[in-house]
Amino acid sequence: RRRRQRQHQQEEPQVTTPFTCANGDGIGLLNDNYCDCSDGSDEPNTSACSRILVQKRVFACQDNANTFVFTSRVGDGVKDCPNGRDEE
Repeated sequence: RRRRQRQHQQEEPQVTTPFTCANGDGIGLLNDNYCDCSDGSDEPNTSACSRILVQKRVFACQDNANTFVFTSRVGDGVKDCPNGRDEE
């Protein structure tokens, strides 16, 4: 009998977009999971700038209930949005 081999899916590299910081501080990469801007404006959909943005910015779950969670909870391994969008 022949054994089937598992095919491992390789993650596609994330495409990031150059971004001018809202405070004019410089240029960063948008949502690359690294806080480039001192005001945290380059990471609206990740938790990378959570130390700066704690309880200041929110992430829209885009669900029927219009749920919002703090950006510090995005990408932390825990589904806080009812639809799990904060962990996609």
